[in-house]
Amino acid sequence: MPVDVDCLVIGGGAAGVAAALEASRHGLEVMLVDERKELRAASGLGGHVTVLRSSIAWGMFPDRLVSVVTPGDSLDLAPKATIIAAGAHDRLLPFAGWEHSSVLTADEALDAARMLSARLRWIVAGIGEQGLVLARTLAEGGHDVTYADASGGVPGSSDGVERLAGYLIADVRGRDRIESVALTDAGGRTEERYADAVCVAYARAPRSELAWLARCEMEHRPDLGGAVPRRRDGVRTSVDGVFVAGDAAGLGRPETAALEGQLAGAMAAEQVAGVASARTRSRALREQVEAARSADAAALRDWIGLMWGLEERYVRAAMERRDVLLCRCELVPGPAVRNAFDDLASAPGDVKRATRAGMGECQGQHCRSLIARAAAVRTGRPVAFDQPLSYRPPVRPITLAQLIGDGR
Repeated sequence: MPVDVDCLVIGGGAAGVAAALEASRHGLEVMLVDERKELRAASGLGGHVTVLRSSIAWGMFPDRLVSVVTPGDSLDLAPKATIIAAGAHDRLLPFAGWEHSSVLTADEALDAARMLSARLRWIVAGIGEQGLVLARTLAEGGHDVTYADASGGVPGSSDGVERLAGYLIADVRGRDRIESVALTDAGGRTEERYADAVCVAYARAPRSELAWLARCEMEHRPDLGGAVPRRRDGVRTSVDGVFVAGDAAGLGRPETAALEGQLAGAMAAEQVAGVASARTRSRALREQVEAARSADAAALRDWIGLMWGLEERYVRAAMERRDVLLCRCELVPGPAVRNAFDDLASAPGDVKRATRAGMGECQGQHCRSLIARAAAVRTGRPVAFDQPLSYRPPVRPITLAQLIGDGR
C-alpha cells in the first residue's frame, strides 16, 4: 500500500532543504529524498522532516504516486504535495574519445579527485570563471591541471593552473588509458597535452525527467538551460500539487534555488493545510524569486549562450566523423544519426528507434540534447522538446534488488 505523506521533497540541495524546512515550519510532515549518503545541510531540519539518504525517486505515476528505492526498501509514496528539487546535471559534448572512461563531468571529476591519492595530470575544458574555479579546486588537491578556457580570457599560469585561452577539446587519444589530448583554438592552432584524465565542464541541464513523468506542461527555454516545466506563481506547475524549485526549473544561483525552495514549501503548506501564515509568506517570497531570476538571467546570459554555441559546433562536427559518437552508451556514430534524419526521421524519437541512440544506461542524460540539436541542424527547425526522446521510469539506473526492496 502507498505510504501517505503530507509533503514529499525530491532533492537535498539548496532548494530541497529550504523547501523541507519551510513546509515543516508550517506544520507539514515532510519526507526528503536524496541520492547522497551524506547530507550535512539536513542536520538542522528538525523532527517533522524524515530524511531518506542514498535513496532514488525513480518514477512518478498517475494520481501523483512516487516510487522510491532506499538502501533497504522499495517504497510507493502518496504525497499530498510534491516538490521536485532535483537540481541540474552536467552534460558532456561529443568529440573523438569522449566515451573514454577517464573523460568525466565536473561532478565526476571532483568525486574522483577526492577518492584518489595519486597525483594526476588533468585537462579541464570549461567556460570562463566557472571552469577556472573547478580547475583551481583540482589543483588545490595536489593535481597538475591545464585549463582550456573556451571563452578566451588571459593565458598564463596562476594558482597551480596553466590556462590556455580560447582552446577547445578536439580529440582524446588512447584506448586502455588516455595518452594525449588535442586542443585547438579558433585560429587553427593545436596544442597537445599528455593527461591522465579529462574533465569537461561545458554544459549543464535541469533535471526535468520527473516533471515530464508527472505530465507537467513543459517548454524549451534556452535561457534556463533546456527543457523545464512551465510555471506560474514562481514554482507552481500545471499539475495540481506538484511544485518545481531550483535548478530543476532552470539554471541559476544557489541563492535563487533556496528562495524558490522556501516558496515551494510555503505553497505546499498553503495547499495541504490551508495555513494562513503560509499564504502571507508565499506572497512575499514570489516577489523575491522574480527579482532573483531576473538577476540570474543577466549573470548567466553569456555563459549559457556559449554553452549552446559549443553544443551546435560539436554536434555539427560529430555528424561528419565516423570516429565521433553521438550516443556513447549505445556506440552510435554521428553519421548514423545524420543519415537517419536525412533518410527517414523527422523527430528525435524516429532516430532513437532507427539507431538505438538514447536507449543506453545514462537514460539519454548526455545524448538527449545532442539528438535534439542534430534534429535542428538537419531539419532546419528550431530546437524544441515537443517530441523529445521519451522519458520512462526508472529515471536513474537501479538494480532489480533495489526494486524489490532486497537490502542485501
